[in-house]
Amino acid sequence: KLILPTLGHPLHQETSSEVSWDSSHQNANHANDKSELFKDYNGMWKSHLENTDLYAEDSQHPMAKETRQRDKLNLVTERLRARLRQELQELRDRLWPYPTFPQQDLAKVKQLLGPLIDQLQGSLAAHTQEHCDKLGLHAQELESVSGSNTQEDACSQRVMAWIGQSQIDSNKKIAAYIHNFKSQTSSTTEELTDTVQKHLLQTVVARLGREADAWMLEVQGRMGLLRLSLAELRLSSLPLRDSVSSRLGEFCQTSVAQNQQLIATLEQQLSQLREQGSGDMSIIPPLNRLDTLRGDFTSQLRDLLRDIMHSII
Repeated sequence: KLILPTLGHPLHQETSSEVSWDSSHQNANHANDKSELFKDYNGMWKSHLENTDLYAEDSQHPMAKETRQRDKLNLVTERLRARLRQELQELRDRLWPYPTFPQQDLAKVKQLLGPLIDQLQGSLAAHTQEHCDKLGLHAQELESVSGSNTQEDACSQRVMAWIGQSQIDSNKKIAAYIHNFKSQTSSTTEELTDTVQKHLLQTVVARLGREADAWMLEVQGRMGLLRLSLAELRLSSLPLRDSVSSRLGEFCQTSVAQNQQLIATLEQQLSQLREQGSGDMSIIPPLNRLDTLRGDFTSQLRDLLRDIMHSII
């Protein structure tokens, strides 16, 4: 009987902590007060994100490291692809000048360059004949000298000076002939409007110019040897008159032979060009062309591979 009134009237004991909890949650359930309550926490979290380097080298996040490494490799890959495209384009540009050419293009080149080679041949032949005739006159004057040793020495010195000056003048004339030949062959490219023919002509002109320059160096070397030979004769005990005539005769024979060799070399360039064209071959044999390219391109690829290793490591 005494228990029933007790169960029907429960005790309501409110502590200070429960009152505080109820008061705070009532304020928190109000919309305006809720925003004010979490504003400080949002500011602290944003500041933490801004001041934290998630991609630092010492980051402990495996996913962050993997992402950073993948981005780096993608960037390196794009750069290497761009460089490879550039290198391959340069290689194509260097291979392009050596395709096969129709026979009509080769005939056009021969038509333009053939007369210039013939003109050079005539100029060199006429000059060599004139120069050798002059040297022969000097040698005859030396042979006709008679009298005292003093007179012979004075005459020999004078003749040697003439021979030396004749060699200098001859060298200048030959150099002028070569320069004129190279200028005329180069100017022929301006007469062509067809791109293929013009490029073919430029290639052949460059090769003819190199042959002419090499021949000119041989001529200068031959003249230098003659001057040394004549200087040695003056110091030797051999008869000067007979020895000088012999050396000048050998020089003239060699000059004629070298002139013929130059013309034959230039004409051979055109004949080989015609034969290669009729056989549907390129100007330069493929093996030689690849050997020429291999040096430069190999070094470029080696540098490129070095950059790859440096970028990945």
